[in-house]
Amino acid sequence: MRRLPFGLTAFLTITVPGLGHIYNGQAKKGILLYLACAAIYYSQIYLKLIYTKQGLFICFLSNIVLYLYTLIDASILSLKTRDSSRLWYTKWYILILIITASMATSVYIDHLSFIPKSYHLSSNSMRDTLIIDDTTLVDLTAYETNGPEYDDIIVFTLPEDENKDFIKRVIGKPGDTVCIENKQVFVNGRKRDEEYSIHTDAKSRKRRDTMPPMTIPPGAYFVLGDNRDESYDSRFFGPIAKEKILGKARIIIWSDTWSRIGKTL
Repeated sequence: MRRLPFGLTAFLTITVPGLGHIYNGQAKKGILLYLACAAIYYSQIYLKLIYTKQGLFICFLSNIVLYLYTLIDASILSLKTRDSSRLWYTKWYILILIITASMATSVYIDHLSFIPKSYHLSSNSMRDTLIIDDTTLVDLTAYETNGPEYDDIIVFTLPEDENKDFIKRVIGKPGDTVCIENKQVFVNGRKRDEEYSIHTDAKSRKRRDTMPPMTIPPGAYFVLGDNRDESYDSRFFGPIAKEKILGKARIIIWSDTWSRIGKTL
């Protein structure tokens, strides 16, 4: 009997971890490996291990090691295993059914609230905390019970355009009075200490750099970009309603500047 195609086994394993083993005729081992990969990945997310630099590294390393083991083991088995086409679960239509079911399950799970979403920076409005091409993980469960705290970096839907998501820092909470005088932010009459904020334009613009006192309504939050002179924020579109907030940005998971990867927010 002929040996199983090495390339096909590798492709199936990459597509669905464990599927290469099923194709090799080792259904039980394939299912166990698939469940192990899924359990490790989703438990790390559910337990929020990925929101620290150390946790992110451990999660990345453990997933890579398990995936590589699954791929290498399946590939080696394909070189040793003879034609297993007589097994009903190795038929092409069964394999396609498994791939389809796995993809559908992943799509469903990815829409659950405990699965974080990534947010890719395309502007300098949060510089230097976040810069262009940084990618952050957004915790969608952060505000299920309580609202944002001061200085939280949040992702929200733009009030005037439901198709746009913005990322800014929380400056004012419900009931606060916020005003801006010559680029200085005051909350409830006290000047905020903002070491993270920067100004790139020495000129003074009335609406951007000076704002009369505004009382934040119940269930809303005043947000600003850290790069105050290049940010479109609550100075222009007003406070953000809590129901528009998608989640809290927790950690940078990718950046063109590698030293930024793992930076917590």
